[in-house]
Amino acid sequence: MVRQIAAFAIPVMLVACGPQSTETLKDHLPGAYELFIGTNQSFSRSDFEKSTLVIKTDGTFEVSCFYKSDQPPVNSQGHWTVDSESGAHFDNFLDCAGVGPLTWGVHGASLVIEDSTKPQILLDPDMNIFYKRSEN
Repeated sequence: MVRQIAAFAIPVMLVACGPQSTETLKDHLPGAYELFIGTNQSFSRSDFEKSTLVIKTDGTFEVSCFYKSDQPPVNSQGHWTVDSESGAHFDNFLDCAGVGPLTWGVHGASLVIEDSTKPQILLDPDMNIFYKRSEN
């Protein structure tokens, strides 16, 4: 009897503790985000001021880049898809602050998403720079 309970409990624990499904991520990812840059994090655009990211339920997104200089805001639109249980691909994505690794494609970026219910979109998993959900 104890063996039967243990045999049943292990798969239940694995399901409960396992990664979120791609559908969960797809449902929770849409929303408005702002780029957060932690203290002492390096990025290449010294005139960078802020960046916003709006992810829509129809599979599209818009990135806006704002700079301290007289340069007007730069915008990009594209499509996004969930490409794994912890990541999404954004075509035509802009790296507004100059954070991304050199391996990013010219036409897109696959980014890691932490926490599928309150997503944070990491620009680099080793740095404290990510898009966080906007408060408004």
